Amino acid sequence: MLSKFRPNLSVFARKVISCKTMKSFSTISTDTTDTVTTKLKVPLDGYMYTDPKYYDIERKELLGKSWQFLSHESALIQNGVNAGATYLADTVSGWPVIIVRDTKNGNIKGYHNICRHRAGPLEWNGTSGVCKINGLKCKYHGWTFTFDGKLRGMPRFGDSSSIDKNDYNLWPIRVANYNGLIFVQTLPPDDNLPHYGAECDALFLSENKEFCKRVDAIEGMKDFTVIKSATHVLKCNWKVGRVVEMYDM
Repeated sequence: MLSKFRPNLSVFARKVISCKTMKSFSTISTDTTDTVTTKLKVPLDGYMYTDPKYYDIERKELLGKSWQFLSHESALIQNGVNAGATYLADTVSGWPVIIVRDTKNGNIKGYHNICRHRAGPLEWNGTSGVCKINGLKCKYHGWTFTFDGKLRGMPRFGDSSSIDKNDYNLWPIRVANYNGLIFVQTLPPDDNLPHYGAECDALFLSENKEFCKRVDAIEGMKDFTVIKSATHVLKCNWKVGRVVEMYDM
């Protein structure tokens, strides 16, 4: 289903990527392995740090296809709660996403936080907690989905016998858990790759060995607990934090 969701950039946009943005990032790792290791060969023009057009291109062709940190798994653990699953909803590179942790087996799955009916949210962005039903429910028209992302119910929709529910399953994202750190890939480059579980975690490790070594060097990382998060709104895009100013990383 993600193939329908991926953007189809114009010829001009593709030229911009190949001749401008991607050339400038030729010495920068685009995955979690090592965000910035060497100096840029070609400096970026100032407007590329603020122009929404370039940010939109970069998030679709670069950020969406690479692993992005979302949260620590402790944000999904609700001690003493008798529920089928817990959730965390947030925005990653401009995409609203939701991850769900099965309290029985600990599996963490992820989806675009968008109902396939009228694009309503399944849970409010920036929230986390317990799934109040045995599944996910759209805040708009109340469509329900299983924790596997399958469309389950369409209340007050009338006769739905002619509708193939498989056409309205949630769009999945890839979720990897390394030592308690949750990473997501919003636009997987290959739909056949595993989207969650031990196999996906192993692939993340194989793709990001140097990064994982640095994580392993932090004692007790898996036992960390999310206490508080902060958001800062800046009049620039992601490159200021990752390329120019590394103090906040």
